[in-house]
Amino acid sequence: MIIMKKIKYLSIIFIFLLLFIPSNAKTATNDKTYLWIDYPKTSQINQTEMEVNGWVMSTCSNKTVKIYVDGKQRQEKIETRARGDVHAAIKGYGTIKENPEPGFKSILNLKDLKDGAHTLKIDVISDTGETLATYSRKITLQKYQTLLNIDYPKTDQIRQDTMEVNGWVMSTCSNKTVKIYVDGKQRQEEMPTRARGDVHAAIKGYGTIKENPEPGFKS
Repeated sequence: MIIMKKIKYLSIIFIFLLLFIPSNAKTATNDKTYLWIDYPKTSQINQTEMEVNGWVMSTCSNKTVKIYVDGKQRQEKIETRARGDVHAAIKGYGTIKENPEPGFKSILNLKDLKDGAHTLKIDVISDTGETLATYSRKITLQKYQTLLNIDYPKTDQIRQDTMEVNGWVMSTCSNKTVKIYVDGKQRQEEMPTRARGDVHAAIKGYGTIKENPEPGFKS
C-alpha cells in the first residue's frame, strides 16, 4: 500500500513537470553538428600566414564559425563556399537548405605572434550563443627559416685595433637586417652586402634568391 502511494505521488510530480516545461525548450543535443578541419594539416607552422580551411554540417541553419589563437578571436575574414562533395558524403547533419555553403576558409596573419607554442581553436556557434562544435590543437610557430654563418673572425684572439666581421645569411624572411654588437653595445660601422653565388648554390630551404639577393655581408 505504501509503495502504491509512492508511485502515485511520483506520477503526479512527473505530470506536473511536463505541464510546466516549455515545449520549445532547446538543449545542446537538439542540434547535430559535424566540424571537419582540412588545414592546417601539420602542427609546425613555418610562415607568417596560416590557412584555416574546413567545413561544417549542422541541423542548425543559423550558425557562425569563429577562430581563436591563444584564446583571442581573430578578426580575419572567413569565406564560405558550397561543397558538393560534403553534401554527397555527409548525411544526418542537416540538409543543403540548412547548409548551403558548408565550406569555410580564412588566412590568418601571424606576424603579431611570437615564435613558439600556440593554441588554435575553432568554434561553431549557434544564433543563440550555444557552442555546437569545437576543434582545438597545439601549433608551433617558427615564422622564418634562417641560417647565419660567420667566416671571420676565425679566431677569438684579436691582435689589432680593427676586426673584420664577414659572413652570410640566408632566410625565408626577405626584410632582414644584420646587426653587430660588442659587449652588448651595437656597433654602427657600415655593413655592405654582396651577392654570393656559392651560397645560393649550396644552401637550400632557407629562402630563394629573391628573398636573399645579397646574402653576403662584411664590416
